[in-house]
Amino acid sequence: LYLQHGDRYRGTFGTDARGQTEDLRWFSTADPAFWEALSTTDAPYGIVHNRRLVEGAGERARAIGEGWVAYTAVRSNRQAIGVFFNDSALSGSPPDESVQQLLAVYCGVLGTIIDRRRVEEELRAG
Repeated sequence: LYLQHGDRYRGTFGTDARGQTEDLRWFSTADPAFWEALSTTDAPYGIVHNRRLVEGAGERARAIGEGWVAYTAVRSNRQAIGVFFNDSALSGSPPDESVQQLLAVYCGVLGTIIDRRRVEEELRAG
């Protein structure tokens, strides 16, 4: 899960090749290309096939195979505020449309929660 913070996108947590939780909070990027694509589509998710699968991020990324990668927008009422990634690294199975649809619902709820917390923080600070 990567969330927008100003003009940067920061990692949160992920899963490594052994199925363990991986802390990605150290990673951030200002590359807007992918995030702009999320903001301009109405599709709740997308799946890219034949992609290099990696563990970690940025300079610490390590290739662990090839497969599909799905991305699901985390949206607030106003815009895409993040993206949730899932892939075939652990399961090796083909993408499951029902799982992706469930993740789209989850990301919609998550976006609403994050947006509400941000508004509450702005009101407290203002």
